[in-house]
Amino acid sequence: MLFFAASTWAQDEETRTLPFEIEFKKPIIIEVTINQSQGPAKFKAKEIYRLTPKKRQDDIVIYEAKTIGSELISLEGVPAFLSELLHNLSEEAKGLTYEYAADETGFPIELTKYKKINSFMKKMGKNMKKWARKFGKSEGLNDQQLAVMNGLVDQSIAPFLSDDPEVLGRLVLEQGQMMFFATGREFYVDYKSESKGTRYFEEGQAYFHTTDTWQLVNYDEEAGEAVVHLEQTLHPEEYQAFLVRYNDMLVEQHGAARQAEIDVAVDKYRQLKLTRSAEYTIDLATGLPSIGTIRSEKVFGGQSEIEETTFSMKYK
Repeated sequence: MLFFAASTWAQDEETRTLPFEIEFKKPIIIEVTINQSQGPAKFKAKEIYRLTPKKRQDDIVIYEAKTIGSELISLEGVPAFLSELLHNLSEEAKGLTYEYAADETGFPIELTKYKKINSFMKKMGKNMKKWARKFGKSEGLNDQQLAVMNGLVDQSIAPFLSDDPEVLGRLVLEQGQMMFFATGREFYVDYKSESKGTRYFEEGQAYFHTTDTWQLVNYDEEAGEAVVHLEQTLHPEEYQAFLVRYNDMLVEQHGAARQAEIDVAVDKYRQLKLTRSAEYTIDLATGLPSIGTIRSEKVFGGQSEIEETTFSMKYK
């Protein structure tokens, strides 16, 4: 029994539609390695997930995701207290489960059961606050400095503590969405194609339109695989329109007399860069990406954050 109907091959010889053909029986094992850098802070981690199909509802499949392996491989440029905390959190993540709904290409849509991950996030938040207090005391911060630091910690962890599945979903499902981003797509052979996408920007708690440029790099029916490349950037016209709206909103809130301050705030966003590149090797027998690499870069407020993810999928 198939839980996702196989996509038909396009009749036009100039196009190829990647199939997504999976039995509603076996789990998918995903091994992920993440390298992330933000200023002097760098970390490398490895995680192993098992995705088990639970039930089908029309074109939607409910998956249970379970972390069966979690290891913080290396960590640089952070205080000792935080290093200890992150190692502990990595250990506690083993066995973590939640459920989500995916569409007919395996793309995660929304969380459906998340009590365990919600509890884990809240525990993480409490531990972060404990770390902040320890760190503040070790650095000899005064009450005012401690209050500022605690406020920053509260602001950074607030989305993780939310009971709203939509807010949690943005954080929990983004990685899975990127892994399944190339499945079931139609490509023009020898041509790049553009489509509109979105990119969630956590600092602004908003989605921005993107230009997604796709290319079928290689299609080898005999080897049973295809290679797909993606480049993602902010959509230039729609981002310019956002800057105009953002300026008008600040003028309405604070008045035209504060235009100089408003210009500074708008210019901070004007310098925003959100770019992403990815390459997927698709197994034509299942439509799953057997291996993939994703590089995401964010530049905002003078700080750069780079995340590089490599992953492999096995259909057991």
